[in-house]
Amino acid sequence: MIQSVHSTLAEFPNDCLFEDQLWSDSSEKANGVTRDRLTDSLCVTVTLWDQGVRVCHYSLPEESPILLGARFYQIVAGALAPHL
Repeated sequence: MIQSVHSTLAEFPNDCLFEDQLWSDSSEKANGVTRDRLTDSLCVTVTLWDQGVRVCHYSLPEESPILLGARFYQIVAGALAPHL
């Protein structure tokens, strides 16, 4: 799964969004929701840490075919599906 996070960024660097391309929509009651500055699309943020050091961090719009096709996303979505 970790390799899928890295390979998605390596394969689609122009589609991945970084902090300067995002904003936090604080209108949600519980917490801020990450959105793409250009399209206002809701985003899923992916971060990997290694012993307290952030080694990978990017976002993709939640409807992105790249996100939906990513192996790491399919694993997480499959694990969460029975609980939604």
